[in-house]
Amino acid sequence: MAGDATLESLLPYLHLARRAGSVALGYRAVKQSLAQGRCVLILRARDAGESLRRLAVGQTPLVELADREALGAWIGRRELAILGITDPGLAAGMLARLGEGGAADPGALRR
Repeated sequence: MAGDATLESLLPYLHLARRAGSVALGYRAVKQSLAQGRCVLILRARDAGESLRRLAVGQTPLVELADREALGAWIGRRELAILGITDPGLAAGMLARLGEGGAADPGALRR
């Protein structure tokens, strides 16, 4: 499980994803993105509620980090419990930064 220091290391990727429109914010947006096959990485707060823990993510990589307040702070929200990344290249960079999946291949994250 990743902590606040890891969230700091992901901030450049998160900001890029947000500017590129490659992020789904919140439960409904992530659920819709998963249903459409667009979501390639999910970041979830470690203190997320039960409904988010039951969300069926299938083969989509899921990383728990920080808490809802810390995750929300990077976008100017009071809290954010879950977000999805829809850009395979950014997701691969984030996974590589986290050390999960080694040198993650963006092609492997495409649906």
